[in-house]
Amino acid sequence: MPGSLLIFLTKKVDRTFDYRIPQHLRQEITVGTRVLIPFGKGNTMRKGYVVGITAKASYDPDKIKEIGGIVTDGVSAESRLITLAWWLKEQYGSTMNQALKTVLPVKQKVKPKEKKIIRSLLNREQLSRALKEAEKKSYKARVRLFSALLDNPVIPYEIAVNQMNLSASAIKPLIEKGDICLESEEIYRNPIQIECQEEKDSA
Repeated sequence: MPGSLLIFLTKKVDRTFDYRIPQHLRQEITVGTRVLIPFGKGNTMRKGYVVGITAKASYDPDKIKEIGGIVTDGVSAESRLITLAWWLKEQYGSTMNQALKTVLPVKQKVKPKEKKIIRSLLNREQLSRALKEAEKKSYKARVRLFSALLDNPVIPYEIAVNQMNLSASAIKPLIEKGDICLESEEIYRNPIQIECQEEKDSA
């Protein structure tokens, strides 16, 4: 039904639930939005993330509850990571909890360590052309990377290596070409350090 959305509850619930978007919130809710929803028989208000919006409910529309509101203290960066986690779950068959542990920073008082991300320096049109060229030449590693970057312009390096099976030798030529850059930072301490060429102009 129009306005139906999928909610993921981040605490001990690894599945989605359908909720109806009230008319007055339809312009404000997108994938990644943090919302309050009535949950269970007691309709206890709980927090969840929107991971998808669909016009078709997965069960009886008459039994779908409406969301209670939008959580206004959410962090936009966290919402983008939630979206990335859901994409990983769908693409690579992990559970949502596993994907969340991969993309969300662990807020602990630990010794700072280096974290790397791959960032696209191409706009969507350039990425699409690069993807077609890689498919034509059967560059499978590049096809996986460019496909992922079309959905998420920033990919954690750990995911690229461990889940997308990209090697350093496959990534380095793309850095030298100026298609991507590899950014690194000491978590919770030093500013980001960048290892890449200047961003390409838009086509």
